[in-house]
Amino acid sequence: MRIGVAREIKPDEYRVALTTAGVTELVRRGHDVLIETGAGVGSAMSDDDYRAAGASITDVDTVWGESEMVLKVKEPLDGEWQRLSPGQIFKNRYHVVDGRVATSPPALPALAVRQRCCRRCDFVGCLPA
Repeated sequence: MRIGVAREIKPDEYRVALTTAGVTELVRRGHDVLIETGAGVGSAMSDDDYRAAGASITDVDTVWGESEMVLKVKEPLDGEWQRLSPGQIFKNRYHVVDGRVATSPPALPALAVRQRCCRRCDFVGCLPA
């Protein structure tokens, strides 16, 4: 599977969805990993660190356009959710507030209206062994 990691664009968000150790494990299991340029900088992981772990460093268009699964920490923001393709898997960390999953209000209805349905998954269940 081709797995892409998008750089977070939300203000004051410095985390990255996949560490270099995660890249090493995914590559070991036969997956291709695409990391958007600079995605790990805010978490003290350079593009060179990701390359050494086995990832390819690429631009935003390639991460969103060529990945079967896109990983992010936060929900897709305006300008990101429009990049999702039918059948593409999108995985982020869901934030629970008052017992409910907090989402980006404009994104989810817009995805449904545009029929850009992506599959929600638990990370382990989505990846082939």
